Parts: sequence; structure tokens; C-alpha cells
Amino acid sequence: MDAKKITEDYHDWHNIAELRLLGLSRSQIAKKLQLPPGRVMRLSRLNVDELLQHGNRPRPSYSCRLDPYEESVKHLLITCPYYSSTQIHEYLKEDNPSFPKVCEKTVFNYVKKIRKRYDIPARV
Repeated sequence: MDAKKITEDYHDWHNIAELRLLGLSRSQIAKKLQLPPGRVMRLSRLNVDELLQHGNRPRPSYSCRLDPYEESVKHLLITCPYYSSTQIHEYLKEDNPSFPKVCEKTVFNYVKKIRKRYDIPARV
């Protein structure tokens, strides 16, 4: 987690702790600080050490239904950078009989992710 997020968490945690000492309830604190009640509850349960550990934990990585086709998408984007996500979707459906039924927005997001990961610019 980046330093900005840790600093923001610490700032919120500190403000929550001060308001708890003044006797405010969690819902009152949430309204006063304009934070979601779940965030107030979660941060109010932590001490300083737990807060720092909480901020340094790695984010889970989730698998995508299109991950098995990553190399195909990457190859298409490198060889034909002007292809739209709709064209890539059609190509994958035609070329792979086992391609899962996904909506175009899923393919759009996946293509965007692959472009970012491998630094492949979109050319018009």
C-alpha cells in the first residue's frame, strides 16, 4: 500500500480516536468526519501497530475468466494495436470454441488491463 493511503488511514484513525475520547458514538463520528460507518468501525477497533500492519498487507489478486487468453490478447494488441476490444472479442470467440460467454465490457476492461500491464499504446 502506498504512503499516501497509510497517511490517510492514520489521519482518519487519529481523528476517530480523539472523537471517541470525547464520547461520540461511531455513527456520530461517521457523520462528523463524513466517512462511511463501516470505515469508522473498522479503524476504531485497531491500535497503532495493527493499523500499520493493516496498511502494509498485500492486496489479493483475483483471477479473471479471460486470463487463459492473455497471450492471445497480448499478441493481437502487439501485432494489431489499432484493434478495438470489440474486434478482439469477436476474434477470440471465432478462434477459440471454448471461449467463455462474457459481455463486451468484460473484454474491454481486460484489454485495457493488458495494454496497461505490457505498456501497449492504443493506436487509432
